[in-house]
Amino acid sequence: MPWRENCAMDERVRFIADAQSGLWSMTELCELYSISRKSGYKWLERYKLEGATGLMERSKTPHAHGRATPAYLVEAIEALRRARPTWGPRKIIAKLADGQPDSPWPAASTAGEILKRAGLVSGRRLRRRGPPRLGELTTPQYSNHVWGVDHKGWILLRDGSRVEPLTITDGFSRYLISVSATAGTTHAEAKPLFERAWRCQPGGSSWASGTSGSIPALRSRTGVTSAFI
Repeated sequence: MPWRENCAMDERVRFIADAQSGLWSMTELCELYSISRKSGYKWLERYKLEGATGLMERSKTPHAHGRATPAYLVEAIEALRRARPTWGPRKIIAKLADGQPDSPWPAASTAGEILKRAGLVSGRRLRRRGPPRLGELTTPQYSNHVWGVDHKGWILLRDGSRVEPLTITDGFSRYLISVSATAGTTHAEAKPLFERAWRCQPGGSSWASGTSGSIPALRSRTGVTSAFI
């Protein structure tokens, strides 16, 4: 035999019917239905006022939000936005607070939500951003396939002169090909150092012998990288 299932509404209807029969006292009836006397009187009162509809569950949502922004502040925020459509919520709140410092103005984020609900702001248009780099880095497959070049940042020597260390490293073997103390980062000063380093490598007769596949894209080439081609 299957279990008998009862819903809360059916139990309340039976409770009202038993209460109206006069066969039990309120204490006995509440004990029979496993409810408190307060709940028992509550359902009886609702049934008297609303009939069977009063036995249905009611929403427990509060009728008013305890921390809602007062209506007069909402109206002031919306009015200033309409007068100054280019102003954002942060500036609107700052201006209103300057004029009425004693009023409990909401935070700028709350003001933004108020303007959004009123349809006074639109979503920010997303901008398409370019990739962080124009292409994938070339993985070196053999010696002198890819060189790593870096200016290490300027330093001051004991005599007060400034130098810019320039290093050239083989990407495959991690071998330090050259390190030079330059006075700056100009093309005129760097190119002779690259030419000397290239001539010292096996088979390195000129810049044209290099692999153009590892050269950056055209828009990012400098005077030195253009000489590789």
